[in-house]
Amino acid sequence: MKAKRIVSILLTGSMLLSLLPVSALAAAPVFDAPAQTTAKKAAPLVQEADASRSTEEEAVTRSSRDLDAENGTADSITIQLNADGEPAGGGDGTYWYYSADSGCWLYNGVFALQPSSEAEAESALQAKLYISKDAEFNSGTVGGKANNYGIISGGTFQGDVYNTGTISNGTFQGGSYNFRGTISNGTFQGILHNDSGTISGGTFNGSVEREVSDDTDFLAALADPNVTTIKLKKDITVYATEKVKELTIDRPITLVNGTRAPNLSL
Repeated sequence: MKAKRIVSILLTGSMLLSLLPVSALAAAPVFDAPAQTTAKKAAPLVQEADASRSTEEEAVTRSSRDLDAENGTADSITIQLNADGEPAGGGDGTYWYYSADSGCWLYNGVFALQPSSEAEAESALQAKLYISKDAEFNSGTVGGKANNYGIISGGTFQGDVYNTGTISNGTFQGGSYNFRGTISNGTFQGILHNDSGTISGGTFNGSVEREVSDDTDFLAALADPNVTTIKLKKDITVYATEKVKELTIDRPITLVNGTRAPNLSL
């Protein structure tokens, strides 16, 4: 009797097991492979791709990729020049862009130029430079013309510079044209032409020229201690008023004609 009961219990147990779903029998959970394993397998492919790049291409990529490590801030960008003095790459189109036809455009960030280390390489940028309103140029040598709508805080400019933005430092060897811009510092070795701009400081080895078209502009030019040359654009008459009863000029001033031969009456 006991043997029959045991057999009956075993048969009942096996029948109950056969009714359970298959998933209930799988005791050990199944996990996906960790992401780190996949990343380790993909790493050699990235290394092979980096190894195949040329030295100049890698320098350009590195300057955009390792900004924090090399420059300390995410928006500081060094543009590598090749032996001809041209950017080694074309830029990313977001921060800066270069083409032989349109020149080098700086859109957003703080920029420096790094000349090539090759023997007899050009040390200056051999392209026109355009500095947009959200960009700052602070280091390097520019060999061609430069248009500044943003900030120039350093560097050397061998060609003419047209400024409608801000110049806070730098060396300017060619002519400079300040069109309603601001100049607070810098060394200007050539003629500085000031057209309704603000000059609060700087070293001027050449003359500082200001164009005037009425008596207010003329008196403002006389009051500006940096101005050494006044270009008359129209006939100007300065009348004695309560504010202007006499004119005292304590430095040499050169008066030159503008588009025609205007008259100055005091």
